[in-house]
Amino acid sequence: MVSIVVEVGLWTLWNRPMAWLRELQWHFYGFAGMMGMSYSLLRGGHVKVDLFVERWGAKVQRIVETVGILVFMVPFSGFLIVHGMDLVALALKVGEVSAVDGGLQARWIPKAFIPVGSATLIASGFLRVAQLWVPPHDNHPLKEA
Repeated sequence: MVSIVVEVGLWTLWNRPMAWLRELQWHFYGFAGMMGMSYSLLRGGHVKVDLFVERWGAKVQRIVETVGILVFMVPFSGFLIVHGMDLVALALKVGEVSAVDGGLQARWIPKAFIPVGSATLIASGFLRVAQLWVPPHDNHPLKEA
């Protein structure tokens, strides 16, 4: 939020856009998006096709969610980890920098959000499956109110 306010202020008041600040915002969005997906999954706030799921019983809902996580999300996230690491390695190898004058230099950093975020998504997926099948005790930190 601060980077947006500063960048807009510099651009509007003094006609001095800061490319690195704008790029930093996109890096923040990438990080927040990847971490937000993991958090949302863990809290059960992820997107589901409720049109069908709401008609099913609790056990069928748990089965469908478990299959979705283990069959679709985990393999896709694994794919993103493997190929995301290739992107990071290539960016480091060639010394990739921003194409914009005054932009950020270390392009491997936002690219690293892909494998790191995918790994946290896999971890959250396994925790969500455990959350679905293991009944929480009264003081369990993941117990929903």
